[in-house]
Amino acid sequence: MISRIFVLLIVLPILVAAQTDQKEDIWNPLRFLEGTWEGEDPGVSKVTQVYQFILNGNFLHMKTRSVFEPTEKNPTGEVHEDFGIFSYDQGRKTFMMRGFYVEGFVNTYVMENMSEDGKAFTFLTEHVENAPKGTKAKLEFKVINADEIEQSFHAAFPGREFSCLFIHNLKKQK
Repeated sequence: MISRIFVLLIVLPILVAAQTDQKEDIWNPLRFLEGTWEGEDPGVSKVTQVYQFILNGNFLHMKTRSVFEPTEKNPTGEVHEDFGIFSYDQGRKTFMMRGFYVEGFVNTYVMENMSEDGKAFTFLTEHVENAPKGTKAKLEFKVINADEIEQSFHAAFPGREFSCLFIHNLKKQK
């Protein structure tokens, strides 16, 4: 009897640990983003995005810096910065993203869809702070290959359809 209890005390933790190790990685669909990406919105801006897992791997942090060249309408050019925190909502079984923008906007996005092959996914706002009521935004990702993505940002102001504000062609840096 004592030997059976002893065996259970030894084997049970090993079995529990083995099951924990086999747990599905909820971040698998977005894990490829981790790292530094550089690119441009052709003829408009140069972009750097850095994705890093933070807080024990529970969140994915995104930091963006876009440098817009001077133009006739904007002779000094412009630097745009934003950051986002991706999370996984276990109750809804979907990814969320909260974006914080230099202009003062704070967007709460929910993953609207992901293609079956995982090569295209869209985040749509549920809430936009510091913008006219009814403003919406959409962030789309298209995976070109393991080291290249296309990211586009769309906005819709009250009473209007979505319009594309930028398309970034980004390449992963080694």
